[in-house]
Amino acid sequence: MRPAADFLVDPYPGERPGGSWLVDADGMCLPVGPDDAMPSGWSVQGAQCLDAWLVRNDAAPLADRVPLLSYGANACPGKVMLNGTPLPVVNLACEMTDLASVWCAGPTRVGRTPSTLTAMPGHRETAVVTMAVPAQLAVLDAVEGRHAGVYALQTLHTGAVTLENGVRVPRPLAYVGVRPQRFPLLIDGRPLLRVAVDYDTATALRRSAAGEPAPPRPIGVSEQVV
Repeated sequence: MRPAADFLVDPYPGERPGGSWLVDADGMCLPVGPDDAMPSGWSVQGAQCLDAWLVRNDAAPLADRVPLLSYGANACPGKVMLNGTPLPVVNLACEMTDLASVWCAGPTRVGRTPSTLTAMPGHRETAVVTMAVPAQLAVLDAVEGRHAGVYALQTLHTGAVTLENGVRVPRPLAYVGVRPQRFPLLIDGRPLLRVAVDYDTATALRRSAAGEPAPPRPIGVSEQVV
């Protein structure tokens, strides 16, 4: 158990715990793990059923949440706190296949280099699935600039997302860059994998890149903005 705010946000994408985890109402990061003995299939700190824990803490159980693939800074507990995300937040460890987090071609408003999601046949990468409620998605919509057309909230139809218990997540949501500055940064014609270089290297490559970024192949269908 560790305060979520203690997980470093910088350098991007920030520090991540191993495995699955949640942030409780007190801002503490608690371990979550697969547990076939529990009705939900998951336990908190190896002792409590995750669904039972959520209900006891006046939060929606897993069945009332939607799966959101978090592949960048939103997989950092410190960023969860910085975003002001309503707590508790549940993140289940996963592996994405034929998908990759890649560095973006342009900077944020404050000059940082973010990441986006793109198709990458044969690639495997760890991430988390945020089991989100509407209030949490509303915060992330603002953080990701969804209403300004920076990122779109999409239902993925490309690749596979598999939780650490072996269960495949059907049609997860994900925030995908749709503005040219959020298209993948191309180096020698290929998207630059986030896991391939560190933040400083990616930023230097972004600043020296020539030409306009090309729109990537669609990987999902954008949800309607309401």
